[in-house]
Amino acid sequence: MAIAVFGEYVDKSQITILIKLLKDKNIHIRCKAISALGEIADDSLLEIIIEALNDEDHQVRGITVKALGRIGGKLAEELIIHAFLDQNDFVSKKVFETLLKIDKNKAIQLIFLASQCYDAEVRRKAALFLGRIVNKANYVSDLPLLINLLNDVNSKVRKTAVEELMMLKYGMESPEFKALREEYNKFYCKAEIDIEKIINESDLSTLLLKSVGHDYHGRKAANKAIDIEIAKAGNVEDTKESFITALQHENPNIRCGAANYIGKIGGKSVIPNLLEALQDEEPKVRSRTIVSLISIADKSIIIPALLKLLKDENYRVRSLAAYELGNIADDSTAIPSVSFANALIETLQDKAIDVRRSAICALNKIDSEQAAEVISASLPYKDNFIDNIAASILSKHGKLEYITHLWKALVQAKYINQAKEINFHSATDNLYSTIEKIQQQHQIYNPKFC
Repeated sequence: MAIAVFGEYVDKSQITILIKLLKDKNIHIRCKAISALGEIADDSLLEIIIEALNDEDHQVRGITVKALGRIGGKLAEELIIHAFLDQNDFVSKKVFETLLKIDKNKAIQLIFLASQCYDAEVRRKAALFLGRIVNKANYVSDLPLLINLLNDVNSKVRKTAVEELMMLKYGMESPEFKALREEYNKFYCKAEIDIEKIINESDLSTLLLKSVGHDYHGRKAANKAIDIEIAKAGNVEDTKESFITALQHENPNIRCGAANYIGKIGGKSVIPNLLEALQDEEPKVRSRTIVSLISIADKSIIIPALLKLLKDENYRVRSLAAYELGNIADDSTAIPSVSFANALIETLQDKAIDVRRSAICALNKIDSEQAAEVISASLPYKDNFIDNIAASILSKHGKLEYITHLWKALVQAKYINQAKEINFHSATDNLYSTIEKIQQQHQIYNPKFC
């Protein structure tokens, strides 16, 4: 038996070569190799193919599921079903498609069982195939189980179920599909009724609480109601005072909601209240306040406040502060001071990766030679994202001495071992191209740095 792979034909005598290719660094080569082994369909290869279910790349894992389907047998089927729980939906899709080819009833039964699982993520995966199941309704005896996914307690499950129902390619013309769509419409009609109820029956504190809640419809209704209340307010000062009072509420979620809206009500007159709210004990209140303050305050007020928040105890607040400093630096009307750049440079040593990444992005928007010098001397940062942006910064200034540091980042053993990260190639390519650009700029050529 011979099979086509890489444009040629491979027979059983070349199985050893294919097995070695399963360890190749190139994802596409591994995919081709596992696919070829599946085409050979030899039971003795099952153990080797099983190992590929743990490959770091979801494409390889998906192709492995198909290969197991070609080999067949009880063990292969059990492994295929187990792979349904893979963290990547691409693999789960391959599981469903493969089972459909083996036994349609088994595939449909798998989705029904998954739809009743206590784990919300498993139910969400069941919802992914809702349309496909409806399109094959002649194999299904209990459609109400799928209807329940539209009313699941988990919002992600409901969202996935709704999206699948709207996919025309799954057989929208079938009576079963139309029935499910009607159920979906009823569900949303109920949601609209709830919105009207929220608007008509809630006081300001309740609206502020719902405006930052987890329920999408609740947030939508609350925000709409608050806007209506603001628009029809006869006395702006009274309305402003209500929001200022809410900023002091014992419930942090109500304080969050107040921080969101107070800028719209009071304008610059509420800046002192927002500056005070930056000291709130709850990180989420401080974060919401940052956004509100930026919308109304001058740079002379915002920058000192954000620089102070770079030392906040909460990493999310520090990250947001660094991010917003970058936005200010990108504003041509604002000229960052030396202390501005220094603070961000210092933040590159923050213990939280999100904060460091926000800081390097902010520095990328500042045309600071001083920042470039420090960034160069500190390479590598042992993070692909940061090293990538650092290379972009150094590329702007193009000093010859940067090359040594860029090269160190490129060849750092631990750094290269991070090849599993999705942005590895973009980082290494950017480091390499920056080295080349600087060499060309200075008209030199060093084989070591090429």
